[in-house]
Amino acid sequence: MALALYWSALAIALAWMSRSGSGRRAGAAWMIGPLALTLATVVLIKADAPLHVRFALSEPSLERHARSVRDDHVSGRWWGLFRVDDVERI
Repeated sequence: MALALYWSALAIALAWMSRSGSGRRAGAAWMIGPLALTLATVVLIKADAPLHVRFALSEPSLERHARSVRDDHVSGRWWGLFRVDDVERI
C-alpha cells in the first residue's frame, strides 16, 4: 500500500516537472533511484530474504530453546524474532 502511494506521488511530481519545462531528461534521471529501490525490494521479497535474515538472527536463541525444552513449557513466548506457541520434544 505504501509503495502504491509512493509511486502515485512520484507520478504526480513527474507530471508537475514536465509541465514546468524541466524537460524529460531531468524527470528520467530523478526516477532511476526510486525505480532501482523498488526493483531491489521486489527481488528481495521474491527471494524470501526477510525470512532468511530473520531466521539467521534468531537461530542461536531458537537452538538454545530447543535444547532446554521441558514438559512444563510456557507457550506464547518470543524466542529471537519468532513467537513460539507449541513445542514438542522428540
